[in-house]
Parts: sequence; C-alpha cells; structure tokens
Amino acid sequence: MRFRFQNERTAFKNGFLAPNLQVLGEILELDWAECPADLGIIEQIILARNRGQHRTDLTSLEVVHDGKTLKKYPAPFFASESELKDWPREEGSLSWFLMPRLKVSKENLFEALEQVEALVDWLDSKIYAP
Repeated sequence: MRFRFQNERTAFKNGFLAPNLQVLGEILELDWAECPADLGIIEQIILARNRGQHRTDLTSLEVVHDGKTLKKYPAPFFASESELKDWPREEGSLSWFLMPRLKVSKENLFEALEQVEALVDWLDSKIYAP
C-alpha cells in the first residue's frame, strides 16, 4: 500500500516530521495527542542533524541555527541559554548576525534520547498491541 498526499510536491515543504506523523497516524490510526514524547524535541533532533550534515557555511567549523528554525523554535532545544539571552533580535525580524550556535550538551543529549525512547515505546505499544 502506497500512501499519497493531497499535494505531493508541497508535502515536505514545512518539514520532515509532520507529513511522516500524518502518514503513520492514518495507517496505524494513531492519536498523536496521546503520545508521551515531546514531538517538538523530536523535530529539533531532525533539524539539528540536518543542519550539522548539510552545512551552508564553508568558512566556519561551527554550526548555527538558521532563521527558519528560529522562527519556529525561538528558544531552540540545542542551544546555550547564554547565547540565546544575548542573541540580538530586531522587532519583526531575526538578526542573521551572530545566530545562536547549535550546541548539544550532555543534559540535552540524554533528554533527547529519553524523548526518542518514549516515542518508540509508545509506537511499539500501538503497533504490537494485543
């Protein structure tokens, strides 16, 4: 069985997670409101991975958040609080200069892993329910 989106050209325009949740939800008849995992953190894991692997700045070894992510998540999960506090924001727009770096702390990593485990355990319980 192949799932088809209403408009396949734009299905992934606003991200990778939402359309996949839609497909899983329809196929497995899931209510995502019941999911114990923080899907915002799950999405930010994907965004951080993509940002690190598909870099746009070849002149720096640091990976920074992009404007699109910061509009959706103004206080990103993978960033230092001090950088976010000092990050210059202009009224009505995002300042491109000195974007907060993507920073994975030990605490954030373990919290992210907990959220992934919560998602997987919940999906397993739905897929393999008696």
